[in-house]
Amino acid sequence: MLCIFVNFKFAMPIKDLKGYQSLLAEIDRLKGKVVFLLFTGSKDSFGKSWCPDCVKADKIIEKYAEKLDADSVLIRCDVGDRSTWKNPENEFRTDKTFHITAIPTLMKLGTCMHGIRYMTYLIGEKRLVEEQCCSEELVSMLFED
Repeated sequence: MLCIFVNFKFAMPIKDLKGYQSLLAEIDRLKGKVVFLLFTGSKDSFGKSWCPDCVKADKIIEKYAEKLDADSVLIRCDVGDRSTWKNPENEFRTDKTFHITAIPTLMKLGTCMHGIRYMTYLIGEKRLVEEQCCSEELVSMLFED
């Protein structure tokens, strides 16, 4: 008798979202998933962000995100174009939950059990900001931890 075992590793899905409210709604739908968040500048019609660090980080982050299992999800959230992001009243800048002060920002939210309203105390403990998101070593450590 011949037995063949195949180990299927399903790639972690990447969800692309635009805006603060769509992010909150999506997190509330992800109960039971390990959630990673990537905050990045919007992309032009060619798929390139106005933020140079975001462009560089995106390739590295995608590389490591592909290695995670199906119980995890990476949300790549567009914070707007340059002028929208630089506005001091930008929702991501004024938000007390995520505390986004620079992009790109990559964070591990953890396992979402009760939606965003109950997770605010966990947010921000594990995050990479700006050029840290371009370090393969740091990105790998954040995804593996």
